[in-house]
Amino acid sequence: MVSRRHLLKSIAALPVANAATAFAASGPVLTSAPLAGHFTHDSVRLWLQANEATEATIAWWPEKDTETDARKIELSLVEKTA
Repeated sequence: MVSRRHLLKSIAALPVANAATAFAASGPVLTSAPLAGHFTHDSVRLWLQANEATEATIAWWPEKDTETDARKIELSLVEKTA
């Protein structure tokens, strides 16, 4: 079982894929790093924010495994609604 501290440290260290090229591009960019919200022993809520509507992919894998063993979730970030 993963401790709360280890989980939060891991989430805080999530890499932002291609961050250097994203800032140079004129397209959408993350305006906030992924933030951990509510979590349980087997789930966590992540909060992402971008400067415009875009697609995002979150990938994770157990510490003992490699990135090639990653599980991924693809999601859509929509524009802010009032």
